[in-house]
Amino acid sequence: MHHIRALHGTGYPRADASQPPSSITTGAATRALGDAELVVVRPVPFRSLCADHLLPFQGVVHIGHIDSENHLSTPELTRIVAACTRSIQTQQPMTIRIGLWLHHQLVPRGVGVLVKANYACAAAARGDAHLGRPATTMAFCGSMRHSADERQEFVALARRERHKGAAGQ
Repeated sequence: MHHIRALHGTGYPRADASQPPSSITTGAATRALGDAELVVVRPVPFRSLCADHLLPFQGVVHIGHIDSENHLSTPELTRIVAACTRSIQTQQPMTIRIGLWLHHQLVPRGVGVLVKANYACAAAARGDAHLGRPATTMAFCGSMRHSADERQEFVALARRERHKGAAGQ
């Protein structure tokens, strides 16, 4: 984290998982009926800067939740992902930050976040002109953290959603 401290006072936002972007959806969450079904939303694209190399990384965030007290629309989830990804950071803490924010905001029985990202710094280190294989990170809260079956179902649905999105483009 020494890279982030060194940027203090430069005008760049700093990633801080303890400060969720709560002002983004204040009053926007609406009550919905919980039905014990896993809901996986369409992948949300993002862009961020790698804290180790100050080069961009980009990809998609897959979000799933079970028995949520609140419901957020796709545009609201997109704004949450944008707020959690726009600072200089590394992928795993960013993934955890998104998961914790959703866990506290949605109050679900369980939440899962899967992030797939390509790094410009990895391509530059290899001398490639294109981005390499994506890095994948995951975070789970609530019942998904403790249930291998729920995690497995979320990952399978997220992969299916990713392939469906790639086939439709």
